[in-house]
Amino acid sequence: SFWEDEENWASILLNNKTVGYIWKKFPLIILEKEEIPNFKNLVIEYGPITYIEVESLNKDLFSLEDDDLKSYFNDSLDFNSFTMEDLWYNTNSV
Repeated sequence: SFWEDEENWASILLNNKTVGYIWKKFPLIILEKEEIPNFKNLVIEYGPITYIEVESLNKDLFSLEDDDLKSYFNDSLDFNSFTMEDLWYNTNSV
């Protein structure tokens, strides 16, 4: 986790590169698409786990339209365009 003494997220590293995140609070894994085959059996074996397949953790490919969900985030998340890394960062203490 990014924040000291917080254990909400774990980073998934492969060859010293972050390729995904696992959220402790909910059964959620976010993985870069090219790494799905490396983790597919793990996800199936330990289900029910929801996983989100993303092209890249660092590309602005996502938006959020649900007003109820927006209330969980501070003003630092651009709801029109954000990365999975932005989502990870903004939910570290949620």
